Amino acid sequence: MTITVFSSYPFERPYLTTVAQDQYAFNFLDAALTQESAAQAAGSTAVAIFVNDDASAPVLETLWALGVRYLLVRAAGTTTWTCPLPTGWACAWPTCRTTPLSPLPNTPWPSCWP
Repeated sequence: MTITVFSSYPFERPYLTTVAQDQYAFNFLDAALTQESAAQAAGSTAVAIFVNDDASAPVLETLWALGVRYLLVRAAGTTTWTCPLPTGWACAWPTCRTTPLSPLPNTPWPSCWP
């Protein structure tokens, strides 16, 4: 599986690559996810976004049309996430040592990664 990482920072790239243990390929981008940059995820099954990336419905629809099916959120404080994902998407939040993050209750997406 290829994961396009938008708004990636140099310090996190080695960490993500090491943790993936060669199970995933990464396309690291400095650019934020926007309607204009979404096309850079072509060929990826997943995208990883940061807090200032645009995950609005039009952007997600563009990603879906490109074959992206997973949205990974690299951020603490996802309690402000109020926009449900379109049907068919899967989502994941990272688990921190001190604060496990999980999806908001009553969200319509079918599955979430542990």
